Amino acid sequence: MKNYVEFVKSLPSDFKKNGFFIFLTYFFAIFSYPFVRSSTGAIFYESYTSSEYSFATFIAICVLIVIIFISNKLQSKIGIHK
Repeated sequence: MKNYVEFVKSLPSDFKKNGFFIFLTYFFAIFSYPFVRSSTGAIFYESYTSSEYSFATFIAICVLIVIIFISNKLQSKIGIHK
């Protein structure tokens, strides 16, 4: 651990600043996921019943499978970098 702290202290200040901002971006992106998930769940329960939630989840998974399938086909024909 001591070597790691010394390594971080020896880095240029611009590199440390950019690394800190990247860390904050990742932290807030991962931290915001539970809030978004709980809010969308609450909005859904306000509009629909809980028995419709399982059907909506099933439909969402089916749509996701189709989207991933289409995306894979497009990437194999067009290429990833285009």
